[in-house]
Amino acid sequence: MSINRKMIPTTGCLIMFESAARLGSFASASEELFISTAAVSKQVKQLEDLLQVKLFNRTRTGVIVTKEGEEYLAVTRQALDILDKGSKKISNEESSTVVLNVEVGLCFLHFWLLPKLDDFRHHHPHIQINLIVNNERSQVVDDEGFDVAFFYSNVGTSNRDNYLLFHDRVLLVASPNFVETRLINKDMRSILQQWKIMLKEELPMWEGWESFCCRLGIKYDISDNILFVEDQVAVIQAALNDGGVALVTEWHVKDALKSGQLVALTPTVEYEDKAYFISIENPSENEAARLLVDWVTSQIEPV
Repeated sequence: MSINRKMIPTTGCLIMFESAARLGSFASASEELFISTAAVSKQVKQLEDLLQVKLFNRTRTGVIVTKEGEEYLAVTRQALDILDKGSKKISNEESSTVVLNVEVGLCFLHFWLLPKLDDFRHHHPHIQINLIVNNERSQVVDDEGFDVAFFYSNVGTSNRDNYLLFHDRVLLVASPNFVETRLINKDMRSILQQWKIMLKEELPMWEGWESFCCRLGIKYDISDNILFVEDQVAVIQAALNDGGVALVTEWHVKDALKSGQLVALTPTVEYEDKAYFISIENPSENEAARLLVDWVTSQIEPV
């Protein structure tokens, strides 16, 4: 598309024309715009010369827009409206910071959200993320003080405001050095007799060693060689440092498995009745929250 820039008047010229046409007077336009009447008259004359058309009929009491002037007035108002909306949008994006309270479990924060969050912040710099750690959420009720929440629950939790991200998938892992030096036999009985890394307290909703063995059809036989830690992040860190066999969620250790820092000792078991969710509070009123949810769902990789 070729644009003849010589035929495009200045914004100031258009503003003076619109004001004079709306008010029916150069003098009234000058008062509204805080400039002299002569300046308005001069700009209108330059616009008429540029377009080679008469925009006003001058009268003793003011000015009257001509037929051609009426047509150009409609175009002028459209152009000024577009400029106004564009200016407001840019101004708001640059100056208005939106604070988004995001509740998230420690593992989801450490192993999934933080490594990816820079991409969201790059595309939406006006949204300030306030992270709140909560490992115990399993459901969402109204007015809980967050805008977006990540949580683990039964698949029945899914609804129009709760988006299922992925099902729970777990397996046993250990470091390469631990496997090489400790696991001569890699059958489940031998694995269960090795040093194990466990949580001091497993939340009832989470899958544990007993339920994992049950899913594999193996007798739950745990020896006393156990290293107890406070949270799942510590479980994985201990496994990386040759601390023993760890029961982990697959996406927690995906990168470590790819890089060879950890070795999978069992097939991955998927729990179709358990899943990770993201929930949005007041979706119709919270544009920033919707942007975050859309971004999160776009980041989910297929299994």
